[in-house]
Amino acid sequence: MDGELHSPMDGTGREGTRLPPEGRTPAEVLTHRRAFLNITDDDLSRVRALAGVFDSFLDEFVEEFYSHLFANPITASFLSDPALVARLRQTQKRYFESLLKARLDTDYVSDRRRIGERHAEIGLEPQWFLGAYNQYLQFCFRKFAACCGNDFERYVEGTLALLKVVLLDTGLALDAYFSQSTEHLRTALRLLAQSNAELKEFAHLASHDLKSPLGAVAALCEEFLDEFGQQVPLEGRKLIDDARSRALKLGRMIGDLLAISEAGAHPDQRVRVATRRLLDEVLERLRPELEGRSIQFELPDRMPDVRAHPGRLQEAFYNVMSNAVKFMDKENGTIRLNVETTNGEHVFCVSDNGPGIAESDLPQIFAPFRRSPQYRDKPGSGLGLYFVKSFVEDQGGRVWVESKLGEGTQFYIALASESGPRASEPR
Repeated sequence: MDGELHSPMDGTGREGTRLPPEGRTPAEVLTHRRAFLNITDDDLSRVRALAGVFDSFLDEFVEEFYSHLFANPITASFLSDPALVARLRQTQKRYFESLLKARLDTDYVSDRRRIGERHAEIGLEPQWFLGAYNQYLQFCFRKFAACCGNDFERYVEGTLALLKVVLLDTGLALDAYFSQSTEHLRTALRLLAQSNAELKEFAHLASHDLKSPLGAVAALCEEFLDEFGQQVPLEGRKLIDDARSRALKLGRMIGDLLAISEAGAHPDQRVRVATRRLLDEVLERLRPELEGRSIQFELPDRMPDVRAHPGRLQEAFYNVMSNAVKFMDKENGTIRLNVETTNGEHVFCVSDNGPGIAESDLPQIFAPFRRSPQYRDKPGSGLGLYFVKSFVEDQGGRVWVESKLGEGTQFYIALASESGPRASEPR
C-alpha cells in the first residue's frame, strides 16, 4: 500500500478518508506494516518458539510442498529442470527457517521484495505463490496442533502470530510483484506513445511523398490503356490494368496508415464499414506471408456492415489473421472467419487449426510484450494482440480468445450492431 489508499470507508467508518502514505524506505515500510497487522514483540517470540517445533519437520515439509507443486500442471511447468528443482528445495528450506526466525529488519524487507520481483520476472502470477503460503499455513497448523495437544491457548496464540508474519511476507512480495508489473506497463505505454508518434510522422510523410506518385502511376496506366490499349496484346493489357489496381490499393493502404495515426486524436471518428470488402483488403495484405504455404482462408460471402474506424478495424483483423498464418504448424492449414449477430452485437470469430495456446498463457495473451517461450524465435514485437485489444475497445467493442493446446484457436471480435444492419453485398 505504498502511496495513498482511496477507500469509500476507512477504519473509523468515515467516508472519503485517505489513509496516510507509507514511508518509502524499507525501515519505514516495515514499521507501518507491523503496526497495521498488529505484530507485537510477543508475536515474534511465539513464532521463534515454533522453530524448535518444526526443525525436525523441514524435510517432510519440503517434500510435501513440491509434491503439491508438481501435481498442478501450471506450477509444474516452472519446474522442468531437475537441477533447478534441487536448488529450489534448498532455498525453500532456508526460507522456511528464516520465516520462523522472525527477524524483521531491512534485510528481511529487501529479501521478501526480491521474491515478488522474481515472480514477476518469470511470469508466476500471484494466485500461485499465494497458494504456496497456503501450504505453509496448512502444514504448520496441523503439526503445531499435534504438538500442543490440549493446550488450546498455546495453539491459538502461536498460529495467530504465525499468520500475522505470513501476511506480512505476502504483502511485501505482492508490493514488489505489482510494482514490477506496473513498471513493465509504464515501459510498454512509453514505447506505444513513441511508436504512435513515429507512425504518425511517417504516415504524414508517406501520404505526401507516396500517394501523389502512386496516383500518377495509376493515371498513367489508365491513360496508356486509353491511348494504346488496342495495340497491346490482351495479356499485356491485363498486366497494365493489374499494375493500376495495385497502385490504387497501395494508395489506399497509405491512406489507412494516416487514418490509424490520427485515430488517437479522433477516437469517435467512425463510418459505415463494409466488412467483407475490408477483409478482402486484409487478405491482399497477407498474400506475401502466404507464399509457399498451403493455407486456406474461408470467409462468408455476405457479412454485416459496422460503424467503426476503418483503418483501426483493418489493423485489428490483420493482426489476428497474420498471427494465425505466422504460427500455423499444419501442412494444410485452415483459417476460417464466421460472424453472428446476437444480443445487439456482430461477433466475428477467426478460427484456425493451428497449434493452439496453452491455458496458462491465455490470461496474458493481450498483454504487451508477452510472448510464449516456445515462440520466442518467431518474428514480432509482442505488441500485435495488444494493439488488437486497444483498437477494438476504442470502437466500443470487445475482444477475447478461446483455445486448447493442439486443437487450434478462436479469436472473437464483437462490435455493436446498429438497428436494422445492412449486410454487405457479395463480391
